[in-house]
Amino acid sequence: MSEIKSKAVTITLDKERNLIFDMNAFIELEDKFGSLDAVITELSGRKLKSMRTIFWAGLVHEDETLTEKRVGEIMSLDDATGLAEKAMQAILEGLPKPKNQVPNPRTNRKTVK
Repeated sequence: MSEIKSKAVTITLDKERNLIFDMNAFIELEDKFGSLDAVITELSGRKLKSMRTIFWAGLVHEDETLTEKRVGEIMSLDDATGLAEKAMQAILEGLPKPKNQVPNPRTNRKTVK
């Protein structure tokens, strides 16, 4: 089984912070959205409430008293697109990578063997 790794993506909000999507963050997101696929869909749709929740899950490791409302206060609408891209990067960094990938000759993409 692949492991979920924690790799930080640095962002600047009220101060420099590190987005980390580890096992705990993914569990929080599953509780809020139902599945990780739904998280990606919500983030891609740039829904503000969803973005706030996703950022909260990725930042709460730094401060367990951090609330979603506080995250909304330190985020800026001016940076929403850039922040969404950083969140997607951090989520993808945190997801396990399948082992034993082999190229699919029809699509030239790697698939799990």
